Amino acid sequence: MAIDYVVWVARLVLAVVFGLSAWGKLADGPGTRKAVGEFGIPLTWVPAVAWALPAVEAVVAVALLPPWTAAGAALVAILLLGMFTGAVVRLLRQGKRPVCSCFGAASAAPIGRGTVARNIVLIALAGVTAVATLAEPRVPGGLPVDHVVAMGVAAGFGAVLVSLWGELRALRRRLDEKVLSTLGEEGLPPGAVAPEFQVLRTAGGRAGGRAAVSRARDVLGRPDR
Repeated sequence: MAIDYVVWVARLVLAVVFGLSAWGKLADGPGTRKAVGEFGIPLTWVPAVAWALPAVEAVVAVALLPPWTAAGAALVAILLLGMFTGAVVRLLRQGKRPVCSCFGAASAAPIGRGTVARNIVLIALAGVTAVATLAEPRVPGGLPVDHVVAMGVAAGFGAVLVSLWGELRALRRRLDEKVLSTLGEEGLPPGAVAPEFQVLRTAGGRAGGRAAVSRARDVLGRPDR
């Protein structure tokens, strides 16, 4: 019985991840198209891929729930994650770090080793889901109905919370960008906390935090203080 719960939880988690990914990409169409182009997709194919990718992810998210389609959906998830991970590794080796936009505007951060690590974890989860579903094809049929519903509601509630958290992060980022755009020559007042920002490296990629400050000082020819 315990393995049945594990199988159902794994499918719910994977469904939430792909559902959030699909929703984020559809909600941030311009960001999705920009990310698709930066990942090397030919310009003529960018609009189609930007729509097709979240559509496939949404289908995978839904197909993970019924027992008769869950194993196939998990295998498709592994394929998608594997292709994405390969593209990330290729770009990192080329010294490029485009914005991922994996979950829409909520994840508008450059790719990195963390992206690869996260994908590896998701691939492992999808693999476990596929194997476990094939071993226990009746799940969630063997579980109490109230438990199945409660776990599904909890997964949906968690997805809503994650989505809201992502929206708050995106809103904060937009506010920071607006503050930067309205600063005059005098800059921030003494003692004020600088908003988050990034600068472009001449060798490619982006730098943030202290690295960005050092880079800006190098460009402006100002000594550190």
